[in-house]
Amino acid sequence: MSAAPDSSEITSADSGLGGPTPEDVLWLVHESIDWARVGPDLLRRVVEGVRAL
Repeated sequence: MSAAPDSSEITSADSGLGGPTPEDVLWLVHESIDWARVGPDLLRRVVEGVRAL
């Protein structure tokens, strides 16, 4: 578990208003992908796409 955020890091998702945190979303996406099946080429393209944002 991560340390509790200080007040400058608290967002609406963290403040008890419901909804997943960005970490929750990333974990769900990661868990839903069969990485062995999609292969390293797709993973590399995804990483490059995220870096380009």
